[in-house]
Amino acid sequence: MVVKISKKMKISVSVLLGFVIVGAVCAYQKLFGGKAQNLKQNHFIVGRENGTPTIPEPVEKEEERIVSVYYSDNIAQGVDEVVQRTGNMDFITPGDKVLVKPNVNSDDPAPATTHPEAVAEVVRLAKAKGAYIIVGDRSNPNWKTISAMKKTGIYDAVKNAGADEIVGFEDEEWVRVTPENSKNWKNGFRVPKRLAEVDHLISVPVLHTHSITGHSLAIKNIVGLIDPADRMLFHASKNRDAMIAEISLAIKPDLTVIDGTKAFIRGGPSAGTLADTKVYLSSKDTLTADVVGVALLTKHGANFTWSNPWESGLIKSFVSLNLSGYSRERIGKEIDNI
Repeated sequence: MVVKISKKMKISVSVLLGFVIVGAVCAYQKLFGGKAQNLKQNHFIVGRENGTPTIPEPVEKEEERIVSVYYSDNIAQGVDEVVQRTGNMDFITPGDKVLVKPNVNSDDPAPATTHPEAVAEVVRLAKAKGAYIIVGDRSNPNWKTISAMKKTGIYDAVKNAGADEIVGFEDEEWVRVTPENSKNWKNGFRVPKRLAEVDHLISVPVLHTHSITGHSLAIKNIVGLIDPADRMLFHASKNRDAMIAEISLAIKPDLTVIDGTKAFIRGGPSAGTLADTKVYLSSKDTLTADVVGVALLTKHGANFTWSNPWESGLIKSFVSLNLSGYSRERIGKEIDNI
């Protein structure tokens, strides 16, 4: 006898399965997550100087911009230009440990992941400052990070560029943190233990849209530095955007370099409609990078459900945390220049 399953029944089973998975994740967190380390207001586990916040002050030097956008057919040149115009990694002193965090969510080629040459050029620039370079990420749990790095070409590219270590954080120890102003992470979230030993973080996301969050740029790239089981919690939450933004209460990049060699302008993160953008963006301010990045996506044909970047759920949630050194008006002026 053949039993037909209705569409309504299929949806009910999917919802039930979702609740079972979330329940299992919550139980796992409670049993094995460990005690949370409380982070006081504006204290970052990574992206700090001597334990003090490094929210960028308004730029006074005319030669340094709060954000730089540059078009180039040459990836290395594009990355060089935007980095130079946003301070040229002046926060690095010889001997500093610098974590370079690309987007290695899967083993799909760029722009599903960061272009290998863009990551390699960031490594070369930081290495030239005398830094000890760690390239690391934690892929979606369907993939092993190092394997994904090798398949996409990132591993060989950064190795040849001089990276001192290349790591997949699933193979390392994790600790639980609870930032003071985090309202949506009741039990905190887990991050790699070694983040507390890193002096600086350089985030190297991709310029692309995302089928769930609308866009995946500076704010969302940091998701790769929390435990996959914790990621499942925000995916199942009605406060998803706020939970993603609150990760930045613990992890703050000193610099974000967005790789726009190519971009998804629809779909994403692993597949979508491609645009040959050949554009690069850099900023020391996460909010500025996201707002201008969304404006760039719009310029190149992306269609969002909102009319301007400030209406994005991720961006609105990040604004509420007061982690940016710049006003909406100041950042808005940069959009006019792209």
